[in-house]
Amino acid sequence: MRRALAAYCVVFLLAASPWIGSAGHAVPRLGILAPLVSADDARMICWAFGWIAHATVAASAHLLDAPINYPAPAQLTGSEHFASSVVVAAPVFWSTGNAVLAANAVALVSYPLAALAMDRLLVALGCDALVAWTGGLLFAFGPLRVPGNLQILQYPNVYLPLLALVLLRLRRRTDLRWAVIFALVLLAAMFSSYHMALMSGVVVALWAGRELVDGEPGRGRFILVATGLVALDAGLLLLVSRPYFGRAEAQASVVPDFWRQPPGLLWFFVGFFMRRWFGTIALLLATIGVPALLFGRSAARRTAAAGLLFTIVSAVLILPPAPIVDLLAASPARFLRAPWRFVVVAGLGTALLGAAGLQAVRERLPERAGRLVLALVALAVAVDRGRALVGAGLDEIHPMGRDRPVYDAVTQATAGDPGALLELPLHDARAEEHESPIFRGSLEPDAMVGGTRHWLPLLVGHTGYTPPHRRLVDATIDRLPRADALADLVDMTHVRWLLLRPEEYWEDAASRAAILRLPEVRIVLARDGWILARVDRPPRHSGWFAAIAGGSRAGSSLLGTPLRRLAPVEAAAGVAVTDAPRVASAGRPLALDVAVANLGVAGWPVATAGGDPRYTVQLVARWRGGGDRDAVARIPLARDVPAGERLAQRVALPAPLAPGAYDLELALEQVGGARLGGPAAVLDLPVEVVPPG
Repeated sequence: MRRALAAYCVVFLLAASPWIGSAGHAVPRLGILAPLVSADDARMICWAFGWIAHATVAASAHLLDAPINYPAPAQLTGSEHFASSVVVAAPVFWSTGNAVLAANAVALVSYPLAALAMDRLLVALGCDALVAWTGGLLFAFGPLRVPGNLQILQYPNVYLPLLALVLLRLRRRTDLRWAVIFALVLLAAMFSSYHMALMSGVVVALWAGRELVDGEPGRGRFILVATGLVALDAGLLLLVSRPYFGRAEAQASVVPDFWRQPPGLLWFFVGFFMRRWFGTIALLLATIGVPALLFGRSAARRTAAAGLLFTIVSAVLILPPAPIVDLLAASPARFLRAPWRFVVVAGLGTALLGAAGLQAVRERLPERAGRLVLALVALAVAVDRGRALVGAGLDEIHPMGRDRPVYDAVTQATAGDPGALLELPLHDARAEEHESPIFRGSLEPDAMVGGTRHWLPLLVGHTGYTPPHRRLVDATIDRLPRADALADLVDMTHVRWLLLRPEEYWEDAASRAAILRLPEVRIVLARDGWILARVDRPPRHSGWFAAIAGGSRAGSSLLGTPLRRLAPVEAAAGVAVTDAPRVASAGRPLALDVAVANLGVAGWPVATAGGDPRYTVQLVARWRGGGDRDAVARIPLARDVPAGERLAQRVALPAPLAPGAYDLELALEQVGGARLGGPAAVLDLPVEVVPPG
């Protein structure tokens, strides 16, 4: 075993040497050869590892309240918790403070460990040592693991052969020692990720069933022990996962939307990625392994039978028939959004088939010829897949590289004043020029990694399930540098710090300068083109922050305004427009600066917790006259409007398609209620709609 592990370490040290040398500030760059993995998720995983390791020591009581999308609660439940993997990563983070290095360390170690686990399973099945070693290499370089990426931490395949091996041992010797080992391995697998929890369940069920058909005595005891331990571990996972399943998103069935696509489209999807997932050599060897089920000797037959079983079942799970889709839709797995990740289980099946094929060849060749063939195959696998491991180069994570001094300076400047922080802009205006690997040049994932240096709560953040209040925050950020937008941000989030990137990241550098000119904003730090500024403004609406921090609730808006029908005596409004245009181009947006005033005695709710617009107040624009009669546009207000307050908002109304003279009527209406009244509740603007150009 030691020599096998040493040989694996040599192979992976050579293949991953660029990755290892830059593990503190980079991950492998992803391209078209890395389907279904993303650079923003890689950064989110680094952040999650850093937060869990940090919170375990500094804030264990608030572990789930991860500091993103502040002040929404339990934001760790928007992604995986990686609990068992963090056990390995935590010492790295504690000693270095580097979340990228911690996550990279676990990912890199997983390759030789996965290979070794597969090697030991194949040896236990009776395969030749060199066959087993080559099969381990096939498995470690399996689906979704080449090119290298951090999302392998969402489905650490090392547990799949390890569970099979431990079950095999438990079946042969059902005693306390192997029962404890099985319980611990299964618990670690289940707590590594929710995807792996499902995959582990599949592997345990299939391998246990395989062990039961061998006719050996002691089946009853084996079933009783294995079933009891699975139930115990699953119960612990469900108990810990209650906050996850309590999220509104977890109640919705997400997976069937993908699985119910036309079968031809799904088969094309899987077929397109097949060679990229497995590699040509692995697919060829798996094909050779199928006949070993009939023509091989005992070890080859056993291995081929197991491989075929896992390959077929995983194919069914990737592209299930309608009854299985309906069953999954009614199960706790209904929130699973990536069913193609069951290809990792298929990787176990194809590696077993490949090993079976090699074992059958080995059995029919002379000793020296057989070893030569196996050595050449192992070399081919190592070169082919190893070369692609970091073949696309490295993706630099700048908060742990060139920008790390900036984030460390932020840590020092904010010491003793740990308020919420907003890093702007949210998107890189020159993403192509900067070669950003992230969709739309989002800068939020980098801000999260930078946040592992200072641990200030972040107003935004990349996560699997975005909290409902984010659309309110995003719309308010879009209104900056207006003073009322900053005031609303303070009310919603108690933001205290603004970290502004250099001008080269901004679409309009003038807006950056305008933010810094706001009277409540004071520059504290300037370094390398970055500026840290403090927001000195007390909140006006304490209830808004409390509503977001308390989590969304039915019967109220995101900012806590009750959702109910407004009585006529409560619903009084005023509408005004600044510098109203008199001419509009047909079919083009017409920009208006609208001010609405709540002249009643009850607040106007706008954004609801569940997205249901009922009882919210909207601005309604009607174009009367002209050739396009009664064209109507409904515009949600930017936020709730308490009684006695006004809201200024810039809106874009689509002009009618038919040119002519129109009266543009602006009014406020409650969805499911009535039009709001008052002497200034309706505004009529004469607008001439002319042909475009």
